[in-house]
Amino acid sequence: MGRCCEVPNLNTRAVTVVDVAVVRVNKPDILPKFLMWAINAPRTRTTIESLASGTTRQRISRKNLGKVAVPIPPLPEQQRIVDILEEQFSRLDASLASIRMVRAKAARFRRSLLHNALHLGDLSDLPDGWIQTLMSEVAHVDSGRTPSKFESRLADNPRDGRHVPFYKVGDMNNSPMFMDDARVHFAPEEARGFGIEVLQPGTVVFPKAGGAIATNKKRVIRTPGAVDLNCMAVTAKDEMEPRLLYWFFESFNLSDLADGSVLPQIGKRKVQATPIAIPKDLQSQRLVVDEIESQVSKLTAGLAIADQLEARIAAERRSLLHAAFTGTLTAQWRETHNG
Repeated sequence: MGRCCEVPNLNTRAVTVVDVAVVRVNKPDILPKFLMWAINAPRTRTTIESLASGTTRQRISRKNLGKVAVPIPPLPEQQRIVDILEEQFSRLDASLASIRMVRAKAARFRRSLLHNALHLGDLSDLPDGWIQTLMSEVAHVDSGRTPSKFESRLADNPRDGRHVPFYKVGDMNNSPMFMDDARVHFAPEEARGFGIEVLQPGTVVFPKAGGAIATNKKRVIRTPGAVDLNCMAVTAKDEMEPRLLYWFFESFNLSDLADGSVLPQIGKRKVQATPIAIPKDLQSQRLVVDEIESQVSKLTAGLAIADQLEARIAAERRSLLHAAFTGTLTAQWRETHNG
């Protein structure tokens, strides 16, 4: 369930969708902003979640929402709580903005790094020792296939030795770069009978159909496996360093390969006809990859620090809200003004 926010007074009429609850202050001794922060407080959120119902999608009824207790101090203390929270949250938001700026710069640097390392600009002006070719010349491109009633046939005929992963788009969510395992497995001896091809480690896999293309996920399989009909697999030939193949696909958006239909598709021929520039010899290709991965490793380390800072900011926000609505945030203020 989403968070609570205050709607500014725009002097205009508006409607809300069915999933939005509207809470109006009906007493003059309650500040709307105070109520907003009170609803967002950890203790209140826990109560709201405990009163929610639903299986696939949690909802809370207006009746149950009305049962949620909110601590209401005197009006001056409400204003003090609002002032402290907004001052501190403004500071935290400024820190978040700085972190997001760092992330944006890191993303631009990564694109620039790949663009320069792989010479993705004018392919007619390549360094000595580089060649321009087509993907079909340096890699095998394979569309995935899902055998008819595949999973039910596996379930109806149990056997030992089913350790070969059958990768699906959903399996790409388990890791940012590599895929080692899948939810469905088959035995090596069953591949021929099912009409599926077992791909070698180092193969680059990505979605080829529908909205999944827009996720722009590319993964490398580290154990032999097959892919379903919603995936495309590209395997480097002997003259191509597999890691360079991965970074080439990382250098652009998959949507650039898709057709313009309502349900986008990436065709095998389109991938095969993709131009690519590479050093002629494998050793030079590996040197390029080593430099890319060295720079990306530094970026990744920096982004990990950004993740930690964001987590700390989120924790501090929760701590402030907890303190605000358990009385500790304004304890000293109360002593001063009530003494």
